Amino acid sequence: MIKLKEIIMEELFSEGFFDFMKKKSDKPKGDKTIKISKDIDVSFMDGNLQLYGKKGKLGLDKKNMRVLLNLIRKNMGYTFEATKLGVTKSELPSGVKIFMDTTKGLTLFDKKGKPIQLNRKALIKFLRTVKKQMKIS
Repeated sequence: MIKLKEIIMEELFSEGFFDFMKKKSDKPKGDKTIKISKDIDVSFMDGNLQLYGKKGKLGLDKKNMRVLLNLIRKNMGYTFEATKLGVTKSELPSGVKIFMDTTKGLTLFDKKGKPIQLNRKALIKFLRTVKKQMKIS
């Protein structure tokens, strides 16, 4: 009886009846993608993040994220209040150019010059997810 069950199960698996039970994933195991806004996604993997925008994508490591967070705190403030009105241009150590505006938000330009625009609402959600996923405060 046990032999018969083993033969039947072997035949069913060989013909593909239970393929729906197997998990198929194209992404590596540590990859986690979070939707920031309608057209911006952030993907975290091995201490790095990749920002996907409508027009381009941008990769940042932990060192560049710390520099970016310090620039945001210095120029835009912790609460994003409009106490420090103005526009600031900066650059990260990896060569990524940053354009910060207290009313419009943050724009990141990759090395090719393609922009990724984060408005104030998307910027707050982005910073919260970075803090949670990369454990940077």
